[in-house]
Amino acid sequence: MLNDRLLQFVNVDLHDVKEARKRFDKACFAYDQAREKFLSLRKGTKSDVATVVEEELHQARSTFEQARFNLVTTLSNIEAKKRFEFLEAVSGTMDAHLRYFKQGYELLHQMEPYINQVCSPPCHFLFSMLDREMVLPGKLEFEFKCVNIHYQ
Repeated sequence: MLNDRLLQFVNVDLHDVKEARKRFDKACFAYDQAREKFLSLRKGTKSDVATVVEEELHQARSTFEQARFNLVTTLSNIEAKKRFEFLEAVSGTMDAHLRYFKQGYELLHQMEPYINQVCSPPCHFLFSMLDREMVLPGKLEFEFKCVNIHYQ
């Protein structure tokens, strides 16, 4: 679950950021060129040429601002996903671990009387488990040793 989200984050979301960054860099370069071209105009330049260069500058600036806005939006989305989706995935994994170990604890807690019964000293439980027909009095002597195990 967490691994799938990390792979999607790396393959899809970061790819979107890289593409937005490339578009921003291209728009920034084009805007810088248009600005240099506009600033290099002389006073004696024809008005129609100056109008075309000024129009190119406005178009390049508009493209630059749009690319910048898209990059900031993409970065903001990535930050939100990083905060919330990964937090959700990690908390889900922790919850699954908690449930797993809690169920194990409850199962051992339910088995505690049986464990104590098996490990308690006179070993009458072990005698009751033996088949009565196999043990004939006087023929075989069994020595049973029980170990007390105390769970705290």
